[in-house]
Parts: sequence; C-alpha cells; structure tokens
Amino acid sequence: WGRRGGGVVGWAGWVALPGAGAVRAGGGGGAARGGGGEAGRRRQAGDVLGAAGEWGLAAGRGPDRNLWLDRIEGGLANFRDALHFTLQQEIDETTRLRWVQAMSTFWYMRDYFAEGFAWNIALGAVPGAGAATSTRARALISTGILASQGQIDFALAEAACQEALSIARAVDDTVSVIRALVNLGWSL
Repeated sequence: WGRRGGGVVGWAGWVALPGAGAVRAGGGGGAARGGGGEAGRRRQAGDVLGAAGEWGLAAGRGPDRNLWLDRIEGGLANFRDALHFTLQQEIDETTRLRWVQAMSTFWYMRDYFAEGFAWNIALGAVPGAGAATSTRARALISTGILASQGQIDFALAEAACQEALSIARAVDDTVSVIRALVNLGWSL
C-alpha cells in the first residue's frame, strides 16, 4: 500500500504512535507478532484498533487535534479494512464497541456523519442490543451524536441517548450521564 499520511504504512505495515514509538500493525505472510491466517488478521485488527483508540483520544482534545485527525484520515483505508474484518469475524461485543469509541471523534470532527453512523449501527451501538455497561453507554452516545448532528435519524438519536442515560446512571458513570443529557437535548 505504501506510506499513508501520519505514519500509517498500510494494513501490513507499521503504525507510528508519537510518544510510544511504532507498533506493528500486521505483517504480510504472518510475520506480525508470530502468526498468519485468521489469528494473524485478528491480531492485526487489534493493533489497528489500538492505534485508532490512541489517535481518537488525542484527536478529541489538545492543541494538536488537527494533527491527529489528519493521521486518522491518512490511515482511513487501514481503519476501514480493520472495521470490515471486525464485522466479518469478531463476535466480541466489547471489541465492536471499542471501535465505536475509537472512531467517533474522527467521524464527528471531520463530518463523516453518515459513514460513522453506518459503522456504529453495524457494530451494534444501537438501543436494546447489548449489555448495560459503561462502554455501551458511551457507544450509544456516539451513535446519538452522529444521528442528530448529521441530521440522519432524530428518533434513533433520542432512543440511543435515553438508553445511554439509563445505563450511565445504573453504572454510576457521571461523564456519560452528562453527555447523554446534553446530546438528548440536541436530538429533540
């Protein structure tokens, strides 16, 4: 694939994480972290998810926000490949919801509302679809934000934020309670 913006060198290349050096995002022929085939691809997707999480967190705050958003955008093909793999192979709800959280800042900040919303739905970040955890509450809020701010589905945005609020209160996640209430107001 060659070098992509922000240090990503393709699905089977290296992902540079400032402050953390570089991590191997996979390896053609199974060279990455000792395995090929299905197990190797699963590890690759996990590594790319880790990069997305780090970069998404950094993109959500601080003076270097645009740098991190640019890096995500430069590696978007890699992230999409890993998302496709996760949908095709991964049955773990926590992993799917981690993807929702990792990419949400990017989808929102770069106006990829429809694409982000579609990924969130596909990954299961919809009302009534899983366990009542803090991770689910945060994923539902992300879906609600994309649905309302992208003017895609206000009814779903309201339902997602209502359920997120209920879960956040039950698990005593104050930040998610606040975010759910704010975004519930946006969806009405």
